[in-house]
Amino acid sequence: MVAAFLVKTLAGSPFALTAGLFGGILAPGCRPPGVPRISAEAFAGMPLAASAHPFYRDPGRGRCLRPGRRVMNPAEVIVLEGLVFTALFGGLSWLRREGLSTRFAVESLLLTGAAALLVWRAGVSIHPVAFLLVLYLVTFRVRLLVDGANLFARRGQFGRAWSLYQLAGSLWPDQAGKLILRVNEATARLQQGALDEAISGYQQVLEEKGHGYLGVKYEAAARYNLGVAYRRKKLLPQASTEFRAVIDTWPGTVYARQAALALEQLRKDRPQTTEDQ
Repeated sequence: MVAAFLVKTLAGSPFALTAGLFGGILAPGCRPPGVPRISAEAFAGMPLAASAHPFYRDPGRGRCLRPGRRVMNPAEVIVLEGLVFTALFGGLSWLRREGLSTRFAVESLLLTGAAALLVWRAGVSIHPVAFLLVLYLVTFRVRLLVDGANLFARRGQFGRAWSLYQLAGSLWPDQAGKLILRVNEATARLQQGALDEAISGYQQVLEEKGHGYLGVKYEAAARYNLGVAYRRKKLLPQASTEFRAVIDTWPGTVYARQAALALEQLRKDRPQTTEDQ
């Protein structure tokens, strides 16, 4: 189940796009007749400036290149991957209004530097896609654990869910990761029926909106679920306020549509409440 979850998560993420860009950059071992075979270890250990070996493989055309045609060294590929990965996911975080995470950038660049040194100086052979996978799992560890915990929570396995939430919180999440974790913890409380704890959790998260790390998706989710909690406690004016805020925060999305349906249901419930009183 865990393997299937990781495959599904990675296949639907920008990681798949990034891996596709670099998956076929290097293909050591191109050997025309009469030219000695070169091992992957020797290929990985070639100096950055150029290779002493007279033949490379052109991965785009599947043929050998003679001297004079520049092909990227494996260490250079690692560095390029790390920089593109950091810029791509950092830009996506900024577009999602989660701010620019210093911790994410530092972790990505440190891992990139360490991998490049292993390839360049120690001659370690690291496949570009394997490096991207490690980079993704390390820098997105908190979100992946939260997604796994949510899967258990939806199945009613709250013991396992809370174990993963606690593990995610202990792995040094950045500011955006902390808020994502707290939103989902409050949602688990809501699923368990602990309405007061859920309401308190959502309110604390929304109070930190002004710090610039609460993404629009998670703000809309927090407001919608807060409205649901208010509705279950029969606090209909507060629920209406939160549902309207969802529509204003992220219009045209599934959260906004669900909030509109909830508002319509509130309008139908109010006359019944008045008659009962």
